[in-house]
Amino acid sequence: MTTHLRYLLILILTLSGLNRADPDQNQIAGSDGEKLIDSLRVMKFSYPRESIQFAYDILEFYPERRPNQTIASVFSILGEIFMNKSLSVQALEYFMEAEREFDEIGRLKGFPWLMVNMGNVYFQEGLMEEARIKYIEAYDIFSNYYFEINKNNSLAGQAVTQNNLGLIEQGLNNFANALEHFQQGLEVRRELGKPLDLAHSYLSIGRLYLEWGKLDSSVEYFNRADSISLIYKSPDDEQSGSQGWEEEINPQLSLRYAGKSQEYRGELQMRLGQPAKAFIYYKRAQEYYKSWPMDYIQIIAFTAESFMSLNEPDSALWYLQKGLLKAAEQGLMGRELSLLEKKRELLVTIGDYGSANAAADRIIVLKERQMSAQVKDILTNIELKTTLRAKQRDLEREKVRVQRNLLITIFGFAVLILVALNFRSRHIASQQEKWIANQEKQTAERQRRIAEQESKMTRTELNAKVRELSSMSAYIVQKNDLLHTLKKEVDYHINLLSKEEQKTFRSLRSQLKSTIDADTDWKEFEKKFASVYPGLLETLVDNYPELTSSDLKICSYLRMNQNTKEMAQLTGLSVRALESRRYRLRKKLQLDRSIDLVTFLHSIDISKDVQA
Repeated sequence: MTTHLRYLLILILTLSGLNRADPDQNQIAGSDGEKLIDSLRVMKFSYPRESIQFAYDILEFYPERRPNQTIASVFSILGEIFMNKSLSVQALEYFMEAEREFDEIGRLKGFPWLMVNMGNVYFQEGLMEEARIKYIEAYDIFSNYYFEINKNNSLAGQAVTQNNLGLIEQGLNNFANALEHFQQGLEVRRELGKPLDLAHSYLSIGRLYLEWGKLDSSVEYFNRADSISLIYKSPDDEQSGSQGWEEEINPQLSLRYAGKSQEYRGELQMRLGQPAKAFIYYKRAQEYYKSWPMDYIQIIAFTAESFMSLNEPDSALWYLQKGLLKAAEQGLMGRELSLLEKKRELLVTIGDYGSANAAADRIIVLKERQMSAQVKDILTNIELKTTLRAKQRDLEREKVRVQRNLLITIFGFAVLILVALNFRSRHIASQQEKWIANQEKQTAERQRRIAEQESKMTRTELNAKVRELSSMSAYIVQKNDLLHTLKKEVDYHINLLSKEEQKTFRSLRSQLKSTIDADTDWKEFEKKFASVYPGLLETLVDNYPELTSSDLKICSYLRMNQNTKEMAQLTGLSVRALESRRYRLRKKLQLDRSIDLVTFLHSIDISKDVQA
């Protein structure tokens, strides 16, 4: 089966599962992880909205115990989807989830690609130096762990990181440095021998020459890219196997690169002041981009610009409306906002102020909807994580239950054996005295074991309380991080509004601040802390009456061996402020410099309080 037919079959099977009202848990549970990931990768560009729901279904229903490769890959793909939707915060969050999953399963293969994706997020946000650091770190891993990652993956990673470093230099107008990076990536891809990767490098170099003003060189490289990508004009093209590339070329990606070549040629004509010729190239690109909605919407915008240059506003408005419908259909609000802004500007230019005002109102509505969607994505992510943690806890409880039943079964067999021996001993008169002595010995042993078990149960209960206390502190950290992140997101988007519109969200800001500053978590934490370390806080208050409530909080966290960073996250203070409070606490406790504060807290004897 050829590559293009295989991808089509995967896509059809995947979409058929998505057409049902409820997710088919059995279908996902019974599927191979690699096939699910392949389907998700095919969907993410053409069907971004459906692919998000499909990814959530995999995370919820995939049966393999975590951590595992499939879950890590799903998190990574979700990050790519949200990055394409220009939702950088959510994208980084999913990339970090994937990073944790890969780290737990010890898979180096996927790790450097995550660093590349994180660099892409920084690049998208204009943070060039942060992006450069991520790309260089990824390149070092691809280069230095050649055999652990495997040859093809390592070479592909080296080429991508060099290409991305070239894009950074190109964005900074360092064209000579950019060309050097692109050429290095091209050489690696020649060694790799994958034709579409070569086409990608040719397009990157051609685009660089275009911005550099070397138009003849740019056309030369666009022609080189076309010599590869245009081989697959249709699935039945007889030329498809002429180069021996039948299993190497993804036909959909080949069409995308063909579209990129036409798009760049159209841009070249616009630079030359030939919008009519540019339109011809943009029209061809539209045909190639039919399966790539984000590229399709972008080329529609370029087509509208060519009509603006031709002073044909009606045609420009027609294309902008066509792009808006496609963006709304795919749920790409970022692209829809960009097109609406272009439409508003055009309407103002031609003097249609009523329609321009309507477009401006639509922009406001979309921005509000975008903010709501971002909050919804955050809440959905929280709900998903809660569900995954609950499933993990259920698995652990099931494991404990099975172990307990096994122990009960073993104990039952042991009791039966003892009873059988007891009856046998009763019928042996000559062993009566020995049996009695043996029974007394067994009774004493059982009493000793019971005492040991009671002591062990006490220690187990204490350990369980300690784990519960640690889990609660981790929950407080995660909650505070989430609330601070949500507050920053809300503040950022509210600041984009006018002062009059900001008043509407004043209560939301107050609620977020009051939730962050609330003391409810500490009161619950204090109760659980007292059950694990009874009498400690009372002893400190009795011996050092100058201690405040804030001082007691710090003592509690130090007694749990929390470091400064973790304490800062729990209290909402900066590290520097926390260090100052620790210094004042030492003075109140009258500790000599040679005495460590944590050691002192561990040395306080609370056994009397426990016994009391």
